[in-house]
Amino acid sequence: GVASVATAAIVSHGAQVKQGLGPELPRPNPVRLPTRRELYGIRIPSQREAELRRREEALQQDHEDDLAGIQ
Repeated sequence: GVASVATAAIVSHGAQVKQGLGPELPRPNPVRLPTRRELYGIRIPSQREAELRRREEALQQDHEDDLAGIQ
């Protein structure tokens, strides 16, 4: 009666929670899905500022290299 229905519910719930049988082995090539931000090139303001700073630093280094080449 009532007890058998309750145990059936518990068993089916347990089967839902299990994701796979056997030992959990690490995948040889873990797949990494790009986020929407990466896909659409969306930048957070802080990221944008950091990127601009990096670009400026790269430009300054290029100019220093040019001056060294002249001397």
